[in-house]
Amino acid sequence: MSQISMAQLTSQQSLSMLTLNQWFAHNNGIFTLFDGVPNTQEGLFSIAFAGDFNATSIDTFIQFLAHHGQTVTALCQYQPDLGLSPALCFYTQNTTQSINPLTLKAFSETLECQLVQINTPPNLYEPGLLVMDMDSTAITIECIDEIARLANVYDDVASVTALAMAGKLDFSESLNQRVGKLKGIEKKLIEELKNTLPLMPGIKALCQVLKHHNWYLAIASGGFVPFAERVQELIN
Repeated sequence: MSQISMAQLTSQQSLSMLTLNQWFAHNNGIFTLFDGVPNTQEGLFSIAFAGDFNATSIDTFIQFLAHHGQTVTALCQYQPDLGLSPALCFYTQNTTQSINPLTLKAFSETLECQLVQINTPPNLYEPGLLVMDMDSTAITIECIDEIARLANVYDDVASVTALAMAGKLDFSESLNQRVGKLKGIEKKLIEELKNTLPLMPGIKALCQVLKHHNWYLAIASGGFVPFAERVQELIN
């Protein structure tokens, strides 16, 4: 069986050798084809996405996980949608204990990506439910910020948001204050934004596939109802 050594390849070569949607076993810096697929009922899956990955970042992920007692058993590179950068999934067989989410966040920010850990990945062929936030999740924007831009009060709204992020205002109070800044906005501006909502890349294809496999889809949002209804229409 052929072996791939990350140390012997350039960043681009190493990722191209990791065939999309194929699991590779990892041992002392060497990758070989993994026999079968990881057991989704045991172990831990660390998923890195929304980043520009290369051989160095792969090594960094593996070292980070090892530092927290998680030895990578296998690795998979996959691309759920051509409009998205490929993601990486690291499988650790020897533990089910995930790392503190704040630690994951601090580490992933150094690589300008997102990193999550799950014990039992959902199975497309079993009944499931996808619940999505709307702003910056189902769509690429924060609606309240964009309305504020159209109404020329963005700085005022942003200052309230900053206070909330700093813990100086609770969510309900910050929301009331931000919405209050929008008083008197023309309805046509709302309609203008509603008709140009930018969907998150890949979300329409994701929803189509899930619906084809009889999954349920839902949006849970504290945002504005007209925008949520528009997103509902866009992703059917």
